[in-house]
Parts: sequence; structure tokens; C-alpha cells
Amino acid sequence: MTVIYQIGRLDQNIGRDYKFSIGEQVYAQPLSSFALKEHFGWNHAKVILVYPVSLPFNRNIPPEYGLDNDLKERYLQDPYPFFQRHPHAEKADGFVVVHSLGTYDGQRFDGNYDAIVLSVFMDMVRRFLEAPFERIYMDISSGHNIYVTALIEAVRYFAVFWGLQSWHCQRVLRAFLCFTEPISDPERVYQIYHDKEIRHRAFFEAPILVKDESERNGFVKKLIGEEDRELKRTTQQLLRRFLVCYSAIINNTPMVFYSFPDIVDKEDEVTNLILKLVRKVQNLLARSWTSVPDVVSHPSALKNWRDLIFCFALYRGTIRLLLRHGVIREAQDDGGVELERMQQDFLQIYDTLGVPGNGAFLRSEISNLRRKVEEEAASQHNTDSWITLGRPSDPDLEYRNFVAHVGLQRTITEFRAVNGKFYARYKNNNDLKARIEHTLLEAL
Repeated sequence: MTVIYQIGRLDQNIGRDYKFSIGEQVYAQPLSSFALKEHFGWNHAKVILVYPVSLPFNRNIPPEYGLDNDLKERYLQDPYPFFQRHPHAEKADGFVVVHSLGTYDGQRFDGNYDAIVLSVFMDMVRRFLEAPFERIYMDISSGHNIYVTALIEAVRYFAVFWGLQSWHCQRVLRAFLCFTEPISDPERVYQIYHDKEIRHRAFFEAPILVKDESERNGFVKKLIGEEDRELKRTTQQLLRRFLVCYSAIINNTPMVFYSFPDIVDKEDEVTNLILKLVRKVQNLLARSWTSVPDVVSHPSALKNWRDLIFCFALYRGTIRLLLRHGVIREAQDDGGVELERMQQDFLQIYDTLGVPGNGAFLRSEISNLRRKVEEEAASQHNTDSWITLGRPSDPDLEYRNFVAHVGLQRTITEFRAVNGKFYARYKNNNDLKARIEHTLLEAL
């Protein structure tokens, strides 16, 4: 599926068709995005129009769409019903209303650029999670500069979002800019240029790295507020578990995923949280249409919301990658984890995530462990028994040792060799999982 975004319009020529060409084909449509949709196939593309909230206040709108004082008041409380009867509503597959800047027909709008970017970005995220697509076009043929620029910025954010949650698949999102020459003569044929691809790349890097719990919870509380306690609590909990998961990967401790499958959330739980956060942002933005509400007008609001969404996109993508390699299981196997299998799984995972150095260190540490386990098992004349390599005087779980030994710290891990295969498991300790989570957060 292909999705096309374009700035909507409302002027005296709103019902007129223009001629647009793509290759040898000519299409008669009121907007270039509709021509592009017809070119791709009506069932294979969707057009989403972006309406500045100031649109009905322009002087050259059709009289039937004018607003008297009573209608203006109702419109500024909720502009969405107005645009549901827009002439292009039948051909468009959806729309999003964004804030405006300036004075139009005596009405002052004090929006800002960040709010426009945030609105469009959140709309893209929501639509993708509800109905995934792999191509997106930004048609910048219409609209003032601020809206066009915001559209381009939003799709760059979305492209990163897409990449962060798509480590598990071979395909990549393809994002394009498309445009026409300025339209002045309704009799001319205007070519649509639609092959300008937007290059993008996502990296395995968490945009929020806050190990202190009170500081991390305060960050979430500032964004979400006090009134939505359930969303605030869920966000705080999942952000913590994301950071534990992220730390386990960057600090090269893969054993935790095999031993504690509930150390990460279910994919659909993360997806649902992202959608709830998107709706939260949209509701905050809709509190006022003549200005940007305080909670999203702060200079860092766009960055903070973007980074939070990016974190959960990365979390979702990591969970999907772990599932693809069979790392996350319903319950721990008392037989432990075969070290060779763990090594092979994570050599591929690290390569996919762009951290191959972790794989080399993991291979070296497992090789050393195998040799020591083999020697210790031979000395005990019982290769089927679980053995401990650490000495009683060795320190208990400590993050430097834990990370230095790829999560297989000798004092908390048991090993055995069976028929030439080597296995590891954590000791049966009721609070070990909680202590490992704390250690991973400390290691960030």
C-alpha cells in the first residue's frame, strides 16, 4: 500500500479539475495527489489531506463554506466536522487538521511549527500501526512554506520510526517527495515529478537513556500529566523494561532473554501503548485551535514526544527481532540454554542491529567458557552435572563482572557439558531477575 500526504486547499476553484501527467498518462483531478493515486490504482494508494485550521478564514473561499460568528465559535472548538463535508472528502481517504500561524479575516492563530510537525508525525504513526504501508509520498505541490516544510520534517521522523521497529524484515520504507510546476493555467498539462526519494537510516540507539527511576518517571509525568494516571503508569513501566532490554543488548548479555522471557513485554502491548500515546498527543493538541496548549508548546515538547515514540518503536522492533530468532520463549527450560545456539542467534541479531563487535566478544567469551566447563567437568568425572565455575569468595552479582562475562558471571551461573554440547542457566534465586534488571539499568 502507498500513502500520499498533501496540504489541502479551499478556494474558488475547489471543484475544478486540472490535467496532470505521469509518464505518458494524463489524469484530470482537482489535486495532484489524486492524480498520483489514480496512477497507482485507486485500491493501491490512499490520500491523506492536511488542512491548516485557518483555511475557512481565507478571503477567497467559496461562499457556501463561509462561517458566521456562531459557526466560527463551534468550528474553533472542533474543526473536524467542517472538513468532513469538504468537496474533496469523497476522494480522500482521510485528513488531519493542523495549527496555523497568522491573522486571517480578523482571527488570530498562534500555532507553531513544532505543533504542525507533531500533528502530522503522529497521524502517520497511527495510520501505519492500524494499516501498515511500505511507500509514502509527500506531495508538496500545494500549501504555504511552513506547512510544506513541516510535512517534510514529519516524514523524516516517520521514516526513522519505521526503521526502528522493522529490524526483523528485509524490506525498507520508501519515502518520496513529489511536486508539480506552479499551477496557473487550467488548460495546461502539469507534469508530476514523483521520483525524488528521501534517504533515511535508523540506528540501534535509544534516544532516552535515564537510569535514575525518579528522573525517568518525572520525564513521563511531565509529558502525560497527572490526569491520566493509568497511561502514565503504563508508560513508566514499559519505558523501564525497554531500557532493561536495550541495556541487555548493547552490554552483550543475551542470556537474560532466554532465562527470563517476561523481561520484555508482548509486542501488542507495546503497539497499543504507542497508539494510546499518539491519541494523547492528538487530544492535547486539540485543546485549543487558536494557540498551542501549554503542555505541547514548550520548546522541547516535539523532541520529547518524538524521542518517547522512538523508544517504543525501537522496543517493538527489538521484540519482533527476538521473536523471529526464537529467543523469547513462554517459559524457561530447566535444561538451560545451549551456548552454541545462543551464540548463533545473537551473531545474527547483532549483525542486523549494526553492533557486530558484540558478536566477536560473545564468541570469544563462550569459547573460553566451553574450555573451562570441559576442564571442570572432567575433573569431577561427571559431565552431566551442573557445575559452578566461581569460587565461594567471589563477589555476588556486580555489573562490571556481569557485563565483562556477557551476562554469564560465574557466581550466578551454572554450566554443564552433555555429549559435546555446553549449556548454561542462572541459579535458582527468587530475586535474581530483579537484581539483574537493576544491574542492567546501572550499566546504561
